[in-house]
Amino acid sequence: MDAHVSGILKSENINEELYYIAILDGSKCKSLKYFLKEIGKVFNFPSYYGENLNALYECLNDLEWLDKQNYFLLIKNSEIFLKDESTETRNHILSSLKRVAEEWANVPNYEGEEIYRRKSDFRIKLT
Repeated sequence: MDAHVSGILKSENINEELYYIAILDGSKCKSLKYFLKEIGKVFNFPSYYGENLNALYECLNDLEWLDKQNYFLLIKNSEIFLKDESTETRNHILSSLKRVAEEWANVPNYEGEEIYRRKSDFRIKLT
């Protein structure tokens, strides 16, 4: 792990024992198509992940295949993240990621959800 990432983890109090750390490089995610592909890789999405927005949202709200209870998504080179897309698309993706984080923080979001999903810290950092 490079010094820049280590510094961010330290400043955010992210402990690798407690957090699954996903590092997304914005330079590899200039379009929505490549973002959907890359985020599937960094979170080790299952083979059934369809690389579309609905599948993304579904997988990010599950994450049962990961061995940690908390999640940290670091988007490096964020100034070029989704640069080939409209501002509206970029804002929609960032808003969706924030919504995922809020849903993890507020489990249960609906009756019975706590049976299969625990409240977790899902953080997103753009650098």
